[in-house]
Parts: sequence; structure tokens; C-alpha cells
Amino acid sequence: MSEKYSGKIYSLPRNYRSEPAQVTAVNSVFYSQGEPGAFNVEGMQGSIEYSNIEDKTRDQNATDLEVEILKSMEERFPEDPSEKEAPGLVVRDVSQERKADDRRWAIGQDLVNEIRNLTNPDKWQILTYAKSADGKWEYEGKRAVRMKDIFVLTYNRSDMRRYYDRLSDAGIPCTMRADESVLGEVEAGWMQCLLEVALSAGRRGLAELLATPLFSKSIAEIYDEVVSDTGSQVAEIIRRATVEWKKFGFQSFLSQIVRECKIKEKLLKEQAGERHWTNFAQIAEILSDTEKSKHLSPDGLRDWLDDAVDSRKKSDEYTFRLESDEEAVTAMTIHKSKGLQAPIVFVAGINPSKKSSTEPVKTYYDDKGNSVLTINPEEHSERIRAEEIAEAIRLFYVAITRAENRTYYYMGKEDVKSEILSHLFKVSSTLEKGGPGVAIEDVVKDLDFSTVYRESEKEYNLIKPSVEISKITPWTMTSFSSLKDAIETFEFLEEADVTGKDFEYPAEDEPEDRPEESDDLETEGQIFPLRYIMPGGTVFGNYVHEIFEKCPFDAGKNEIREFAQKGLKDWDLEQTHGMPEYVKAITGMVYDTLTAAIPDACGRVFTLASIEASKLCIELEFHFPIEQARLSDLLQLVKSWGGIYAGESGKMRHLPVDINGMMKGFIDLVFEHEGRFYIVDWKTNVLDKTPSSFEIDCEDPLTSRIAEEIATAMYPLQWTIYTLALHRHLKNTLPGYDYVKHFGGVRYLFVRGISEDHPGAGIWVQPPLPVEAIEELDSFFKR
Repeated sequence: MSEKYSGKIYSLPRNYRSEPAQVTAVNSVFYSQGEPGAFNVEGMQGSIEYSNIEDKTRDQNATDLEVEILKSMEERFPEDPSEKEAPGLVVRDVSQERKADDRRWAIGQDLVNEIRNLTNPDKWQILTYAKSADGKWEYEGKRAVRMKDIFVLTYNRSDMRRYYDRLSDAGIPCTMRADESVLGEVEAGWMQCLLEVALSAGRRGLAELLATPLFSKSIAEIYDEVVSDTGSQVAEIIRRATVEWKKFGFQSFLSQIVRECKIKEKLLKEQAGERHWTNFAQIAEILSDTEKSKHLSPDGLRDWLDDAVDSRKKSDEYTFRLESDEEAVTAMTIHKSKGLQAPIVFVAGINPSKKSSTEPVKTYYDDKGNSVLTINPEEHSERIRAEEIAEAIRLFYVAITRAENRTYYYMGKEDVKSEILSHLFKVSSTLEKGGPGVAIEDVVKDLDFSTVYRESEKEYNLIKPSVEISKITPWTMTSFSSLKDAIETFEFLEEADVTGKDFEYPAEDEPEDRPEESDDLETEGQIFPLRYIMPGGTVFGNYVHEIFEKCPFDAGKNEIREFAQKGLKDWDLEQTHGMPEYVKAITGMVYDTLTAAIPDACGRVFTLASIEASKLCIELEFHFPIEQARLSDLLQLVKSWGGIYAGESGKMRHLPVDINGMMKGFIDLVFEHEGRFYIVDWKTNVLDKTPSSFEIDCEDPLTSRIAEEIATAMYPLQWTIYTLALHRHLKNTLPGYDYVKHFGGVRYLFVRGISEDHPGAGIWVQPPLPVEAIEELDSFFKR
């Protein structure tokens, strides 16, 4: 800068961008005749003074100026726009809510309500005034508030995503400006499902694919496509397109499916449909480019997408694209909004109380204004914190100066206690008490958790509990696992005081320690206990399931060991389970299970190894429709038939979960033995890491440790669903089928505990449900 300009301060005394009420509000918050100024924080070097800004109506020399005023239709039209009757800043107070989730839920609901209110032309409009040559303001006209007139600003991307989803779910068109990867969006999951169906030998995953918005099939349509003998039209389209893929590439494959199934048309009819189509098309473009650049086969491209979704690959190529924002609310972070403006801005979740970071290296400005790098932040903590607060205040200033007409700022409990607003309160009390151009309004007032109100024929909870109950949507694809999650969450809520003091989420299970290698592990008898103590978990369970799925049941130990060794690499378990002793223990565990004596329905015993391969059906997939039903009623039926499960308290009858749509699942094994059909489910549960924990008392099996595990894991609900699925399948496919004659029951095999040294251990025999029970269950799902 030239020397003659040094030491001089240049400012713009008049704001021509924002309208009068907005300018007045910003002055009211930041201008102070006292010390310190709004931007001067104690402990910070330098001085920044805020100059009181005039709005454009005060320019007596300007002509042909226009002013747009946001006005409620319930109020009179002002003759002069400089009257500034309407506030330019509305502080929406949600500070009475103690928990962050409650405040976010209240903000989300208020956003929906206020945006609907503002865009109702019968309630709000923007009035236009023009200044004539003689200096007078003349009313010119009015227009409705449009969706594209509104910004929603947040402090972070997670809040941006939260409020974007909330507005979209409420039917308010919304677009995002973000730098996130599109491979982390729900549409990437739809693409994964499509590729899985295309490249799998059977129809696995077809029902899930048909339920996505890509196809938007009804219950009856999905049932016809998946279950009926006429075959699936969608599956045939995908099959033909896959042939094209292998000849001409991915783009040809997807174009054919999109065209013949009218996917674009279906998506654009959905709420947030344009967002869905933009993401889906971008993912398709990424896959097409990747296929060409990396020379990938169809299977290779599918694997690449799976890896990309898991790692959320990020680059400019994968950055989230904007859909058309012609008539949509725009959600973005405050940082992203710098330099932008909109008539109306909502600042949601600014959270200015962010604590000082704990980075070991920080920078600050010394007394001469030089930037200093320090590896000892504690020595300069006061100055560093002062500069962090000053930066947050500047960000706050950016947030509330993006609007032309009005800013809505949500002030939560964390804001009130923050150093930032405490500093601003000292300068100006308008954020706390109101003032020129600033109005303070309560959002939730006296409402509590039980408050529900009706709007547009839909019910919304104004306040969301700290733990959200897992709910099944009005129509969805559901399974035993999703029902179990709903039950467990409800039980946790019942035990926790969600309306009282804060409570902690239950801690996740710590990974089990890997046993130390020892020279004592030499003989079969000494190695055997490893199966009880080796680490478990979902991945290990899936790995063991795959061994049973791929390995012949009459295989010897050497052949089983080969499958076990290969699976460790496929499931990335070499580091945790790859030691030779573990492989030997896993091999023995599988072999003992396949050769164990299992009781049949007639009191005799058999082994799985003795069952002919032609009579085995591994991973039997099923789907059947469910009409509107309450999960609590289903649990009551399970209990009435003698089933055991964790949630037997009277509270279960209030379980707020509906099941409606399609029930799906995979039965690990169904086989025929001497004219009867049996269900087998492999279980890799650890229990108490001892052989005795897998033993079953023949006199009173319900006192066994396994019975406790079965109750806790709600397996009776699982085998009840599996029994009905197999019953319906046999009823439709087996000539002369009779439930009493042909169904042999369920066998849950806890594979860690099955051993020739402990006969009967680990084998849970569940006899068939009474025929009256299966008929009642069948009727229950047909209601």
C-alpha cells in the first residue's frame, strides 16, 4: 500500500445492498459508543471499530433507487419504506431446551413452519418502493416470497445436512451447497443395489432394489416381481442391459435401464426428487469415467464402487453437485455463504461456544501484528483464545449480514453461555432484550415432549427425544434385525429418564483381547478352548457363516481348513484370526458342528454331514407382505406361545412401532430329513467363554445360559418369522403339504460350544410351534 494511505481507515458509510430494517438491526447489534467495540476482545491486539451504517433511503441525492420490504399482510402498507416497522433481525429463542438434540429438533420444526408461513402469499409479501426524481418514495407493487429467496446457514456440514433433510421431508424444495462427496449419499446405495442385482446369479437383493425410489414399486408389485412364477419384468430388463454392459460398457447398461424403467420420471415425482436425480446421474458419470480410465470389468467396477462408498472418496470429481435451484431454499455453511446474499436468511446452529482446539501447534499475532507460530500454546493461551473469540464474532457478523430483508437467528442455551455472545451482550443488549430492528421471540414456549400438533394432515413431534425411537416407515422393507433394533431402543428409552437429567448412551462393547501365543498350545485338547475365547463380532460371524455356505457338509478337516484359510483374507481377518492355532480351532469348530449328533422331531439323531446335498437349501431368501400391524401385538403372540424374549414387561404393549410393507430375510439353512423340513441358524455368540456356558439342562432347559442368551437376543421372534416364511413356502410348493407332518422345527447351533467332548452342548432344539399358533400367526400378517 502506498505510504500516503498508511494509517488511514476507509469504510462504506451507506449500505445499498440490504434494506432499511436489516441495516438498522445490524447497527443495533454491533454499534457501540462505548469501549470495547464489538470486534475488540480483551486480550487481543489491534483495534477494529464498527462504524454505524446508513441505509440507502438516507441518500438524498440518489434517484431511481428501489427498496423491497418484507411485510405481513395483516399489517398496513407503509407510505415510506424508511419507517422500518418490521424487524430486520428476529432472534428465535430455544435456550429453554436443555439438550442439543431437543434444540435441533425444535429449530428444524420451526424452520418448516416459518418458511411455509413466509411463502404463503396470503400472509407475507415483499413490497417494492421506488424513489422518484423529486425525492419521494412511491409504492410500486408486491410479490410473493419465493423459496429461492431463502438461505439456511449453519455452522457445520452435519447441521446443514440435518436441516436440508428436515425441509425435504416436509415437502419444501431445498438444495445444498457443499463440498461433500456424492459417494456418501443414499443414491450411491441405490446404485450398489442395482449393480448387485445385475451381477448376481439369482435375484438376491431384487426386492430391496424395487423398494427404492428408483422403481417405487408397491407391495403387490414387489410381491409379483419377486415371488410369482411369471417372472420379474424389471429383472429381465436388468438381465438384458447387463449383456449390453459386457459388450459396450456401463453407460450403455444404465441408459437402457433408465429409459425402459423410466427412472428419471419416477425420481422427479418424489420429494427432493431433483436432488436424487442429480446425485444418481453424477454417480453414474463417475462410474462410467472410472470404468474407462481404469479398464474395469463389470465385477471390478462394482467392487470399486463398494470400496469408494466405504471410504467416501473425495476429490473435485466426486464433490456434491447442485441440482437446479430455481425454486428452492438453499442450505449452506456460513463459511460457504461469504459474499452471497438473499432476501431472507435463517441462521440455524451457529454454535459460537466452540471450545478452543487442542492442537499442539498454533498461531497468534504479537504486539506488532506479526503472525507467530508457537509449539507452546498454553504460554499464550489468553491471547490465542481472544483471537479465536474474535474470529467467531467475525463469522457471526458474516452470518447476520447475508440477508437483504430479514435474518432469523436461533439462539440456544449454548449461545447464551458462550464467551462470544457474552462479549456482545456487554456491547449491546439487543440480542438478549431486543432493540431497534431486533425482535426476540420464543420458539417452543411452554411445549414439552408430549406436545403434538397437526399440520397438513400430518403429525409432527415438536420436540424430538434425545434418543430417537427406531420407527418403521408407513411402508417399508423390514426384517428381524430392524424390529430388534426398534425393541432395544424402546427399552432403553423406557429405562432412561429422557425428560429429566441427561443420561449417557450405553458404551459400545470393547474389542476382546487376543490371547497371547503360548508354547503350551500343542495338543488338540489344549487348543480346543481357543474357540471359546477367540474374538467375535459381526465380521467374524459373517466369515463363519460363509464357511458353512461354501464348504461341503461332508468335507474333512483338511478341506474345511482350506475354506477357513481363504475366508480370513476375504474378510480381512488375517491380523486378528490368522495365527495357525486360531485356524485350527476354527476348523475343528466347523467340523464338530457338521458331525454333531442333532436330535430330530422323532427322538432320533442325525448329522448334517449325512444329509444329501440335494436336500440342502443354503441362505434361503424370503419375502412376504405385511399389512398394517403393531409390533407390540406380534410380541404378545410370541409370548403367548411360550416364546422367551428380553422385553416381556407391560411396557411393550406401548411399543410405538408399526410394521407395514414387506418382511424379508435369509434363513441360514433349510434341509429335509426323513420327510420333515428343518430350519438351522448358525450362532457364533461368545457367551461366558467356557464350555459350561453352552451346556443345556435336559430337565429344565430354560435355566441354561444359552436360554438366557436366546431371550436377550430375541431369537424366538426370529425363529417365529422364519417358521412362518418356510410354512408359506412349503404350502405353495410342496404337494400335499401338512404343517404337523412336514415341519420338524428349528435348530439353533451355537458353534463355539458344539464338541464331541460335550455331547448336546451348543445345540438348541426348538420344537414346532403348535398348529394353532402358526395359523394365528399366518392370519396376523394377513390383516
